Amino acid sequence: MTEAVAPEATGAEEEKTLAGNWKWLLLDGALMVLVGVIALFAPISAVYAMTIVWGAFAFVDGVFSIAAGIGRARKREEHWVAMLLRGALGLMAGIVVLVMPLVATVALTAFTWAMISIWTLVTGVMEVVAAVRLRRQIKGEWRLALSGVVSILFGLAVPVIVIMYPQASIVAMGYVIGLWALMHGALTLTLALRLRKEAGA
Repeated sequence: MTEAVAPEATGAEEEKTLAGNWKWLLLDGALMVLVGVIALFAPISAVYAMTIVWGAFAFVDGVFSIAAGIGRARKREEHWVAMLLRGALGLMAGIVVLVMPLVATVALTAFTWAMISIWTLVTGVMEVVAAVRLRRQIKGEWRLALSGVVSILFGLAVPVIVIMYPQASIVAMGYVIGLWALMHGALTLTLALRLRKEAGA
């Protein structure tokens, strides 16, 4: 009869394995910090590069999905049509991005800001509705309502800014990428240094 492994032992083994890979985490964190710094100094180039990388990934994923779909069809397995459709869409998206990277960069930025705009609009409306419903139950409900109004105004302003100043929206997106990369890199570096200490290196 096989003995059950205690959760504490499993967790200790996983932590030991993670601690042994602190060098890779340190490298990953350093690279992310470097990417963040570059993105903050060249935000448009960062968004452009991100778009190219996404296009290449979509293209490669499309090729493999089509190959998998053809393999499923030959073996008469299920969902081969879905795999072919996914592959075709990925292939077309990748080709569009790689052939017209500038247009794809603007489109991707516009789509991202559109999602942010919709989210803030919905959130703002929900906050205003909640403030109205809770006005007799809580004090200071006007703060919640004001927060909702600010979100609504931001959501309405985003598409106007994107349409009137498309380059500014791309720059802003580059800054967002840079800040995210810096925060991710800093946290990863902190984790790597802690694991290095635990590993006794």
